[in-house]
This record gives sequence, C-alpha cells and structure tokens, in this order.
Amino acid sequence: MKFRVAAAVAIAAGLVSAGNAAAQSNSLMLEANVAEASDVTGAELGIGWSLKAGNFRLAPAVGAFIFQGDNDRYRMYDQSNGARCRDTTNGQYARTELCDDTAVEAYGRLEATAQWRSVELGVGYRVSEEESAPYGIIAFKANDRIAIKGNFGSDYIGAGLSLRTW
Repeated sequence: MKFRVAAAVAIAAGLVSAGNAAAQSNSLMLEANVAEASDVTGAELGIGWSLKAGNFRLAPAVGAFIFQGDNDRYRMYDQSNGARCRDTTNGQYARTELCDDTAVEAYGRLEATAQWRSVELGVGYRVSEEESAPYGIIAFKANDRIAIKGNFGSDYIGAGLSLRTW
C-alpha cells in the first residue's frame, strides 16, 4: 500500500515538474547515499528531476534502498575447508546464493530547498513500503555539478553525493 503511495507521489511530482519546464530551470538529478531508514542500514541509489526557480529548488525522486535482509533460514558457516552455506532448519548444505540476503525496497521522495552561496538547506519527505518520514536537508556544493548532501530525520538519516546541474 505504501509503495503505491510512494509511486503516486513521485509520478505526480514528476508530472508537475515536466509541466513547468518552460518557466523553470530543470535538470536530471542522480544520488548515491549511505542511509539508515527504520533502523535498517543500507545504500540508496536514486534518480530525480530538479526544478529550480531562482534560489529555490523542488525535487521529486524515486530510487532503491539496498540493504542486508533478514533471512534467518540460511547462514554461512566457517569450516576448516572454507565457508559454506547451510540450511539452519535441517543442517544440510545449501547453494551459496541462498545465503545472500540482499534486499531492495523502492522509495519516493519530494524535497524543497533554498540555496545561499554554496550551501543548500531545506526539507523533504520520504515514502517507502516500511515507513514515511519527514527530514531536513543540508548540502554543500563541491563543484558545478556535485554536492555533498545530508538528510536528517527521526526515522531516516542519509549522507552521500548528489550529481546535478545547479
């Protein structure tokens, strides 16, 4: 249910951005962050559309939160001849790929910021399957296209790089 809401928010915000293309300064935005959402740590890869008017920016985005899942059935065990994957329910050896717990969760977010010199401050709202959370934003312009960015909220925190046209 929340995934549908996230997709709807991202699509609606994207359509609004596209509709205002003639009057605004728009650009593609790519982000890579290390993040903690709902007490789970992982990486975020996102793509968005930055709609800029003067010193203000509105940016809808969608992405994937990649993290270590919680499959307790299969575990890697160290043995004298190397590590092997085992099924914890019966002790039998299993295929190594069954021990890979990588999980991916889609998210959508909308950010509104104001820029002053090389600093950008603002607020955002992130929607995912697990939880929705508001957060604050601070970004430092490293050069014309790259910003070092931090997102800080009660149930969401992230830091990374944002590639965009300022």
